[in-house]
Amino acid sequence: MIDAVSNSNMFSTAWQYIGPLIGVGFGYLISNKVWGWQKRWEMKRDAVSDVVKWLGLMNYALRDIQYHKGRDPDQKDLEHFDLCRDNFEHSRCIADLVVSKQLRKALIECREAILDIADYYSNPLNDYKDPKVPLGHRQNRDQKIDAVYDLARKELNIKSDDSIVAEN
Repeated sequence: MIDAVSNSNMFSTAWQYIGPLIGVGFGYLISNKVWGWQKRWEMKRDAVSDVVKWLGLMNYALRDIQYHKGRDPDQKDLEHFDLCRDNFEHSRCIADLVVSKQLRKALIECREAILDIADYYSNPLNDYKDPKVPLGHRQNRDQKIDAVYDLARKELNIKSDDSIVAEN
């Protein structure tokens, strides 16, 4: 009987010291999980906002190239477009790590639509007489950009009116 009481006291004494450590361990695991989720969300938010920013700047630089219809674009405008395209590509590679397959595909399609227009306007052999070609390209580009914006909002749980989407 004495051994059972003594073992019981040893167990309660041990639990007195081990119990808080286990509680701290569970707290650490939970906070670490929350921290990991928060960091992943921040990484996704930063990657999506960066790629969308460079997409907009690349599109804006494309408009500078389009401005020179009927003559060669200025070298400065072409260099600016190249810089924006390179930065877009860099940010797209980073975003590919954290975004959905849909958004990755939409970013690639959007890039191709913009590059088609850039090639059309930067080609010195082009006579620019067929207005339907660039118009079709521009409409395609605008649709692709809208698709990227919609998927980016979905990725970040943002409605188009900037309110947060209720999670299911």
